[in-house]
Formats: sequence, structure tokens, C-alpha cells
Amino acid sequence: MTVGQNILIFKYLIININIMGGEQEKTLKDLEESIKKDAEKLREKERELQGLGPKKDKIDKELRNKEIAIMGLKKELEGIDAKISQLENEIGEIKNRLNQHESQIVDIQKSLEKINKK
Repeated sequence: MTVGQNILIFKYLIININIMGGEQEKTLKDLEESIKKDAEKLREKERELQGLGPKKDKIDKELRNKEIAIMGLKKELEGIDAKISQLENEIGEIKNRLNQHESQIVDIQKSLEKINKK
């Protein structure tokens, strides 16, 4: 082989190496992107397994809303209990007045009987 042929072969090899280097670089970049995507998917799965995923956040929000609703119902129930106690006290007062009126009626009847006997 002549020096000229050797130079041509050498240039050909350099061109091929550059082409292959570019292809390998693209392949490496694609592989790197794929690895990054897989790593993110794994992190998401790990968060879900640890209970830190969006599903847990949604469940926590629903649970918090239900707790707030329960607290509201408890307050309403306390108000109803207070009203019931108040009504029971009023019923007791009414019964006492009724007993007083019955006693007065009995006294009036006795007085009327005494008057009628005279």
C-alpha cells in the first residue's frame, strides 16, 4: 500500500469512528433518559408504597373532611342535649306548678264543701 492509500484508509477509519461515536453518544443519551424515567417511576412507586402518594393525600383529605363533619355533628348533638335538658327542667317546673294548682283545687273543694254543709 502506498502512503496515499494509507492516508485514505486512515481518513475513512476516522470518519467511521466519528460516525460511530455520534451514534454511541445518541444511544448513551437515550439510555440516560430511559434510566431517568425509570428512576422517577421507581420513586413514585416507592412513595405510594410508603403512603406518600397522591392516593394517600386524597384519602387524608377525605378523612379530614369527615372528621370536621363529625365534629360539627357532635356540636349539634351537644346543643340538642342542652335543649333536651332545658325542656326536662321546664317539664319539672310545669309539674310542680300543676301539683300546686291541684293542691289549691283540693283546698278550694274542701272550702266549698264546708260552705255547702253550713
